[in-house]
Amino acid sequence: MKTKPHPREEFNSANHYGTVFQENASLDPVVLGKKQCEDAIAILENRLTENRDLRRLPLSPDLASRLKNECIAFLKEEAAGTFESDNLKHVGRLISHMKRYAPDLKETLDVLSDDAILLAALHDLGKGQSVPAMEEYLTTIFNGEFINLRVLPHELYSMYWIQKLSRKLGIPDAVAHTLMDQIANHNFGPNLSDPANRHFLQSAPGAPHWWVKHWSDWATKANTEGLKVNSVYGSPESPLALTLVFFDRVDGGHPHSWEKFLNQDVLSGEMQFSAENIIQILEDSQNTSREQVIAVAEQLKVHFRKKVELLNFRPFTEAIEMLDRSKQTVDQLKRCNTEEVREKLNITVPNAILYQDKKGVWIRIDGAPGVAAKYRWENNRWRLSTRSDRPVALFLEAVYLDWK
Repeated sequence: MKTKPHPREEFNSANHYGTVFQENASLDPVVLGKKQCEDAIAILENRLTENRDLRRLPLSPDLASRLKNECIAFLKEEAAGTFESDNLKHVGRLISHMKRYAPDLKETLDVLSDDAILLAALHDLGKGQSVPAMEEYLTTIFNGEFINLRVLPHELYSMYWIQKLSRKLGIPDAVAHTLMDQIANHNFGPNLSDPANRHFLQSAPGAPHWWVKHWSDWATKANTEGLKVNSVYGSPESPLALTLVFFDRVDGGHPHSWEKFLNQDVLSGEMQFSAENIIQILEDSQNTSREQVIAVAEQLKVHFRKKVELLNFRPFTEAIEMLDRSKQTVDQLKRCNTEEVREKLNITVPNAILYQDKKGVWIRIDGAPGVAAKYRWENNRWRLSTRSDRPVALFLEAVYLDWK
């Protein structure tokens, strides 16, 4: 006897994007990779208007839970490198936050945290692993550039893996397409087509934010090589999708997420380890994240089930408090890394960054590719505390002292 589908699985039966991500062993990998990239880009460009008010995913709770577990297992299996490991931690933090705020999401937005959690598990699958054919094709455009091959196209890869893991569980492509639609373009943050958010595209301090700037450069190069792609895409509008974006933007300004930003630039070779460079990246991350959180929260207000002020929406108020604390940390770094302080503490190496722990003890991190050292200022001299091959991680260990 045929099992009757769960009511939530009867929703959204149209196969919106047609047949995408076909596997064809007879095709040259580069040709196949370009076709798969074009499939993913089409998903970014063609948002599903019927999902604008989506509050429930078209999956039964049991199937949604199984898909979430598949995603986490996939991310854990591929978390061998720094980039992949940072991403797994990021996804874990989002899931933890969404569980914590489950009552607030249900009461104010009529969004179930389990649905938001599934989107969190899905949204960065492409950071866990690239798609071989896609990456091989993109390598013909971007050579071996880490940011251009692993970071910026990760959402294209995510679309592929969403369909792959969904099919593994027998989830129809039509449902997988809805999941793709809900995570598409989350990296842009607030809706950049809204005039109120246009400042995120400008060159003022703190803008354009990291993703907009780098994606625009990526798109320009891709277009010159025959891959048609827009420099900016529309952001999601549904309560569910905006919930994902909100928590993703909050985490972008959290010190535990700074490792992701710093490592992206370190691994790409774009950033040298120095106080000036690190402070600039952290300040841009913090400032832009705060502005984005406010902008996305304003978008969410449209979907509030009852009239509430943002100041009564607990996820928002606590996010702003955390981001303000984050700003204090960045401000302290700026105060600690002046020429006057460096001279006072006999700092002569250019790749050193200074910080004070909670007890007021000076900490110094010297960083260079593949080698780093942590020192403590004791009895008017620097004493070696720790050696490491990860300068960024060693530096953040000191910053975390204020966040425990």
